[in-house]
This record gives sequence, structure tokens and C-alpha cells, in this order.
Amino acid sequence: MLLKLLNHTDIKWNENVFKKAYETGLSADKSYLSKTKDSSGSFTRGQAVLAMNTALSTDILGEDKTLIQTLISEGSVDSETAASLGYDTGKAAEAAVIAKIQGILAVSGTEITIDLNTEIKAISKNNVLIYEAGNKNNTLDISSVTPSGTKLKITTGNQVPGKSYTVELINIKDSEGNILTGLTGSFTGYAQIIMPPAGSASSSSPSKASLSVDSITAINAKQIQIVFNKEMEESSVTDISFYEIKDNGTEAISLAQGAVNYNNLTKTAIITLNNKISDRLTNLTTAKVTVKKGIKASDGSELENDINLEVKVEDLGITTLKNIEAVGEKAIKITLSEPVYDSTNNNILDVKNFSVELLKPKYTEIEESKGIAFSHAYTYTIQRAELLGSTIILTLTESISEGILIVHINSSETETPIQDYANNILSHRRFMFTYTKTGKTSSQVTVKKVKDNAITLGFSKPVTAKDLKLFHTDKNVVANMSTPVSIDEGAFVNEITFEFPDRMPIGTTDLFLVNSTDPSCKMFNIYGQYVPDQTIVAEVGPDKTAPHVTSTELNGNFSFKIYFNEVINRTVALDSASYSFTTAEEKSHISFTPMLSSDQKSVTLNLPKPLRDNTDYKVVVKNAEDLYGNKIASDIPFTFTNGEYTTPSLEEGKCFTLNSEGKIIIYFSEPMNEAQMLDKANYMVATTQGAIYSPLGTEDTVSKLSDRSVMLKMSTEVNLPNVKMSSITDLSGKILNSPYPAYLNAIDKERVMVKSADLIAKNKVKITFNSKLYNFSNNDISFTGVTEGAIRTAYVESMIVNGDDNTEVALVLDKDLSTDVKYNGFAISSLTRNNCYSKSVFGTGLSPLQSISIMDKVAPEVITFDHDSSDLTEPVEKVVLSGDILSAIVDGKVPKGTTGKITIYYSEPIASYSISLLTFAVEGYTVTAISNTVNNSEVVLSVKADSDNTPARTTVRQVYEIYDYSVNYFLPDKAWKVR
Repeated sequence: MLLKLLNHTDIKWNENVFKKAYETGLSADKSYLSKTKDSSGSFTRGQAVLAMNTALSTDILGEDKTLIQTLISEGSVDSETAASLGYDTGKAAEAAVIAKIQGILAVSGTEITIDLNTEIKAISKNNVLIYEAGNKNNTLDISSVTPSGTKLKITTGNQVPGKSYTVELINIKDSEGNILTGLTGSFTGYAQIIMPPAGSASSSSPSKASLSVDSITAINAKQIQIVFNKEMEESSVTDISFYEIKDNGTEAISLAQGAVNYNNLTKTAIITLNNKISDRLTNLTTAKVTVKKGIKASDGSELENDINLEVKVEDLGITTLKNIEAVGEKAIKITLSEPVYDSTNNNILDVKNFSVELLKPKYTEIEESKGIAFSHAYTYTIQRAELLGSTIILTLTESISEGILIVHINSSETETPIQDYANNILSHRRFMFTYTKTGKTSSQVTVKKVKDNAITLGFSKPVTAKDLKLFHTDKNVVANMSTPVSIDEGAFVNEITFEFPDRMPIGTTDLFLVNSTDPSCKMFNIYGQYVPDQTIVAEVGPDKTAPHVTSTELNGNFSFKIYFNEVINRTVALDSASYSFTTAEEKSHISFTPMLSSDQKSVTLNLPKPLRDNTDYKVVVKNAEDLYGNKIASDIPFTFTNGEYTTPSLEEGKCFTLNSEGKIIIYFSEPMNEAQMLDKANYMVATTQGAIYSPLGTEDTVSKLSDRSVMLKMSTEVNLPNVKMSSITDLSGKILNSPYPAYLNAIDKERVMVKSADLIAKNKVKITFNSKLYNFSNNDISFTGVTEGAIRTAYVESMIVNGDDNTEVALVLDKDLSTDVKYNGFAISSLTRNNCYSKSVFGTGLSPLQSISIMDKVAPEVITFDHDSSDLTEPVEKVVLSGDILSAIVDGKVPKGTTGKITIYYSEPIASYSISLLTFAVEGYTVTAISNTVNNSEVVLSVKADSDNTPARTTVRQVYEIYDYSVNYFLPDKAWKVR
């Protein structure tokens, strides 16, 4: 019947009913596994009670609630009655004060006071029972009960002086509405002592009352409670030699030191069977407890004779939670109502019996229910579960996050489930508790950072929101509103930055935090608590804080992205000199092109070729500036290791020989396994085109040049040799040219060549060689296209090795060229001299008489001119007004509809497909046409005045970027006065 109530519909007699009863936990008796309907043997009343108790606390199959919770929801059982009996009614377990009687004092022959550790909400004389200790039939009348805070004043019938009384408080309510049961204490009837005159024969101390035991009870199958009629001497009452406990009245159970815990206020000793974890009394039997003579009270009196009592062991209660709390950053302490164990003698429990999960709040709309609900966010890894009597300490691998947590006990089926000492296996229990590291669970709002156009608010507990706004000065003025902020779905943050379209007034300013009117967008924290609209005061001053990098991101192996905390200066951000990109040891420099995001808060360094696999790199932000001129104080470095993207290969174009020295230089595409790269057995060489492949001999060597290059030194000269390689892997184990051998055929001797020449500034040319140079002479490069010697190298600015292991030299010229690599209208190129002094690291000289075109890598610019024929003024950008507009000017202004032309003179031809009507904006005019067909270096705007009295001499602003025919971008946000 119980199994049917728990929704187990698949049971059949003589097949699985008894096995199912054991699996479900209705019985802890393993003999059930072999039972059948017709098995002999009695089923006692006690066993039936245990089965029913367990069933009430067991989850119904397929549902997330127990049988008792279902009966409560159906109205069959009163919730408070169930809670008073120790059942979990489904309410979230919270850390609560454990109600106790602190002490009872007889203040007169008809009045006693009771001190508790918690306030009482509701009590009457029907909730109090007072009787002679050990004799419940001999009760003391109660006239009235008056609660006052944590005290109770009770008016009683006439007390017998010196008699021991027991007090029981039954089903009372504390200030939180919790029903308290089983609160007991004792007191001695009031006896007024009349002192005789000093010096009389009767002035000596009255005789002491005899020490006796008021009661002995079995709290559960693990603990015995002994109540004395007097306060006891601590060292005596906790001495285990004064106690003997026999299971079933016959089998003595040894005690270990620390077994006795004494409470002086209640004169109560609680003995825990602690010699072994598995020590217990057999449930539903009678034990024998002996308190031995000689045990002392605090007044010096002793127990005159042994007290031997038979004690019924009836552990029928359900183990409940008393408290749950985090202890430290990675541990949770669970305190239960009675000692538990896992049926073994171990204090280290199987972690599979437990689970700990973090819940995350989320706004939901289910049917007509709207609001915040909690769902699973994360499950912690439990490293250790330690048993300490009625306490279990769970040690986690990860630190506990603030929020709502649930601890599960017996969450999965194991061989050693958690159970009490009556072998009642705890059904799956879920205990919820709130964890906060510091402070309250509400989110306190503070001002973290102030700029004149942005405010950063801090929240003491992480929050989430959508369409959240901040106003300054006056929340009814739309112009004072920040850009609305929305946090990503499911994310919670401790800080939110609000940006304003305009600068705020300097000084003390009121800030108004305003939630969305949409309930689903309102701000709430990780505890599911809403954060209301509120006013905060801030001191606003000029922004003097430099930008900083918030994070970086490697995108595949083609770009590196840098995120800043605020909008940054476009010119500085797009200047390559603001960054450096090298291998980690800074031996090789990586080419890149910076690109600024549309919100101007991130810069992407785009790479012309992919980074090498398994290689360490270093990126340094050398300069960054915000819109207010605040610059970073020092370099900001970042290091990272590129991942595995490609299969290793040979860089055939870089491999070469030194014929007469018998040297063969081999380059791989990425760092390789060093042991394999240097193993002679992995190479075979044909030293000439007519030779056959042979293994390396004893006099041949392989040496390391770098983590991705080697030098084979043969004992004979080589000429166009061939090399065969096998079994060489990269650092991740990928085989070179797998599954076939790799070949290098007809490897030519080293030739040091100029790979490229680029104009990178009007007076600066970068020369890139195909080899790593040992030295460079600036006289080895001359410039042609003009009279010999008209353009010379003033000095060498830098000499570096790039990511291809090639040397790059930056030459500063003694004259400026135009942005399209011309001088006085003549195209400039470069030439290596006849006898060069520059050499590679292997001693090979730079090849002579190489003619190299210089590539345009400089953006166009607006040229300048003398606009007023005065030596007292500087030249200005050449942006000139022409056409009908000139004849229409009256007092510097023109009427509506007047047309004209504005010509912008650039330093080189502008790609016509990079300009449109939207490229430029002219103040007071509409651009009706745009062209540069007559002269590609001149962009002509046709304009028309928008209104009467429009100033003739206006301003042109470039709105979108344009570029030359070498695709060098001229960036927007430039403005020029029209002459």
C-alpha cells in the first residue's frame, strides 16, 4: 500500500515488492531482497511505524515532492502539525536559532520563571506541563502563563520544598512562527531558608539534599540523556568511568573520552556512544544504563548508590536539519538533529551521497505567473565529506559563489547511504540556504568612478537589468539621460558604466537610477531581490583618468584584439607606433595593421599572414589616449602562446646552402620537436643533382639555429643538393608532410636580396631583405629617378628581424617625398650599389645592382598653400571656393539656392570609387555633386546654399574615409576652412 502511494505501480507479489521496499528505503533489512509474500516471520508494530515514517519523507516517483508534502497540499494533513513532528513540509531550510530552555528558577512557592534563548509568540497554560520528576501522573497545577521577551512567568500550585519537578513546553510558537516541540527542563521546589541568630547552635549550614537522577532517556539509538536533580561538578559528570551502557540490557558498549556533554543550566548530561562510529543501541529494544555511585554534584554531595535503569530505545523520529552554513570559502557545514552515519565505521563519507548546486534567478512568465524564479546554474565538485557526529563537513574543489545554494543529501543511490543509528535511511533531502561573504543580501549602490561624460556605479551584490537608465541633475529632462544599458542575458555584474551624450555640469550632482517600466527588465541581484529606483550624489570633475585595457582576445591566428574601458583617440589608436608585436623573446617583429572599432573602444591588430603554431608572442600597448587627452603612463604588455592550427611544413623559399662549406640551412614553418629535429637518422642527403640519397655519416652533423631551423653540415661540398626528411613532428605531435617523407630539391646557394621597399612616412623608407643580416651599410642603398645624390639616407632609424626571420631596416631620408613616392614630380625608386658591404649572418654579401620600386604606404593629405601672400602667416590647407558664388557675395553672405564649387587639393590621386555625396559635409550647404575626373588629385564639390544669409566662406568636414590607389586610408573627422 505504501509503495502504491509513492506511485510505484509496477510492483507484483512474489516478484519485486520486497526488493522494491528495500530499494525505496521503507526497510533497511537486507533480508527483504529474498523475501516473498509467503515468507514466515512476524512484522512488528515498530517495524510498521518505521516504514510509515520513511514513506512520509520519501519522494513520490516522478515528482519533486515527498508523500507528506503531497498530503499537506491536498489538505489531508495540517502543515504545522507535520512540522511539529519533524517532517520537512517543503519550506526552504534556513539557518535558525535552535530553541532551548536556558534555566528555570522557583522565585516563590507558587511562581517560577523560565529563561529561553528565543522569543515566544504564542503560549497558554495548555502548552505547559509540570510534574514530579519521574512521575508524570503527579502534576502541579498551573494558574497562568505570562510571556515577556525570552522569559516566561508561570503561576503554579503550592510547590513541595526541595522536590524535583520536570517542565515540558508543548507546541509553542517562536517569534518567527515556528512550532517548537520537546522543550524540557527541571527545577527544585521553592524552600525559604530562615537563618537563626548568629552564634546559635542552629546557625550552621543546613544538611545537603541527596544527589539523585531525575530521569534517563534514550534520545535516539546513539545518545542517552541523564537529568540530575543538582548542578554537577564538571570533571565528575563528564568522567566516563561513572557510566555503563548495555545494549539489549546485556552487551556493554565502551565509551571514549569526550563521550559526555554536560549542560549545567539544565543539569543534563548527554552521552554519545563514541568509541566507534558504528556503535549504537538496537532500536525498539530495552537498554540498561547505570550511573555509578561516587559521581559528584557541584555542592560536593555524591551519589550514594548505583542507579540502574532500563531504558526503552524507540528511535522513530525523522532526522531534520538544524543548521546549514558556509565555513570558509570552500566548505559547507551541515548540522542535523541527531547523529548519522553511513552504516560503516568510517568518518569519511562517500561524496556521491551529496551534491551542491548554485541557483541563478531569472525573470519568468509562466502562464499567469510573472516574477523571479530560480533555476540551476552550477554544480560544485565535492572533494571530501567528513562526519563529526550530527555534523557533516563538505569540502568543495571550487570557492563558493554568493547566492542561493541547495545541498542534497542522498541525492544518488550508493552502497553506503546516510542514515540515522536506527538504520532509517534518509530519503533524498534538499536544503536551501543563502550564502553571502560579507554584508546583507541587498545590493547597495555606490559611485565607483566619475567622469564628466560617464558614471560608473558599483553594486555590493551582482545585478542584472535591461534598459536601465541614469539621469543627472533632473530625471525629467531627456537630454540628461544616459545611453540605456542592458546586461547580457544570464549575466550578473558588480559595476555598470553609464555614458552621457554631453558633459555633465562640474560640481555636486544628483544622479537618478531609473528602472525600465517593463517588469521583465527591472534590475535584480543574484539573490532574486529587486533593486529599486534611487538617487545618488556624485562629485563631477574633469576627466583626468587615463584609459586602461580591460581584456584582450586572440582571434584564430590572424588578429589580436585589445579592449579599452572607454572611447579612445582615433589618431593614436590607428598609429602603428602605439603598439609593438613580437615573439616573446623580442627577436622577431610581427607586421600588423591596427583597426579601430565603430564604438572606438577596441583596436584589432590585423596580421597579413597567420602566426606560427605553438609560438610565444608579446604585444605591448605603448600609447593610448582618451578623448580628453589622458594618456597611459607606461607600456601595457601582454603575452600569449598561439595554438595549433596547421600541419607543419617546410619553408622552401627560405632554405639555402653554403656550397663550399657543405652547409644546408633548412627552415620549418613552426617550432618543431627538438630531439627529432636534431636526430641525424631523420635526414638523407644527395649532395649534388647526380648523387643518390645517403644517410648522414659520422662526420656529418645537425645543429640547431632556432626552434624551427637547423643546419646540416656535410663533410663534403654541396651543389644544388636534395634532402629527404621523415619522422619529425611539431610540438603537438603532428608529423611533417604526414604520411609521406618531405623533400627539398635542388636547394640553391644563399642570395641576399632586397625583398621590398616601402615608403612608410614622407621621409622614411623601410627596406626588407630576404635574409637575416649580420650588418648593414646605409651606403648600400641609393635612390634613383632624380639627379644622383639629390636624395640620400640621413641615418638608419632602426634595424629589426621580422616574423619571417628577415631583417627590416628603416632609413630616414634627408628630404621629404610626396605621399605617392615622388620628388618634384619624379617617381623615386631604389638601387643596391655595385660593391655592397652588408652581409647576412652566414657571411653572404648583399647582391649588387638590384633595382627596387618603392611602394606607397603613406595616406594622402591635403596640401598647403600661401593663402594671403604674407610672410607673417603659416601656409594653410588648400580648400578653395569658386564659381557663381563668388559674384553673389554681399557682406560675406549669399542668398538661398546660390551655387558654387569647393575644390580640395590632395597630395596624390584619390581613388574615385572611395568618394560619394556622403563623404563630405559642408556647413550651410548641400553637396549636389562630387568629382575628381579632371585631376585625380583634386576633389571638386558642387554645393548649394540652404538658406538666405548663408556665410560664403564656410567649413568642409570629411565624414567618411577616402583612400589613394594604393589603398592608403585618409581617415575622417577632418575639418577645413574654405578659402
